[in-house]
Amino acid sequence: MLNDAAVDLAFFGSTVSVQTHDHSVAAAVCRLWAPFLAGPTATSIQVEAPRMTDKAAQLDWIHAKLNSTAMEVTPHLAFHAGAVAVGSSVVAFPANSGGGKSTLTAACLQRGFDYVTDEGMCLDYVDGAVRPYPRPIGLSAWSAELLGISATSDHETFVTAGELG
Repeated sequence: MLNDAAVDLAFFGSTVSVQTHDHSVAAAVCRLWAPFLAGPTATSIQVEAPRMTDKAAQLDWIHAKLNSTAMEVTPHLAFHAGAVAVGSSVVAFPANSGGGKSTLTAACLQRGFDYVTDEGMCLDYVDGAVRPYPRPIGLSAWSAELLGISATSDHETFVTAGELG
């Protein structure tokens, strides 16, 4: 269709092409997933966002799909944790969904820590090194309010590490 937009992202050596029917949603994906922007490739994994009138719901769907795809293609050991760095040390916050990983990670970023991830802590199988996965941080309305961030909708509010300091 004439109004369709595509955003190409690279995760751990794989390219994912997100197709959306709304240019403003594509622009939001570009802003939030900027560290992963890439050019299109012939072997891209295709992700087509469903048509939704609620742009926040569509962005939620895209965010979840991109995260699950990145975790599927990573060649690293990945586990559910937030992580921040200070100097050469990394601190991980493993927890189940809803356990406060994103809130704690965002609070640390506001206090000067460096961002590693708030979702998928990735370790190299060979050397044990931490591999950053700087995806956008999704905060509930409660967490956003606690951190002094304006909630953008009833859905998750997405922010980048740079927006937190």
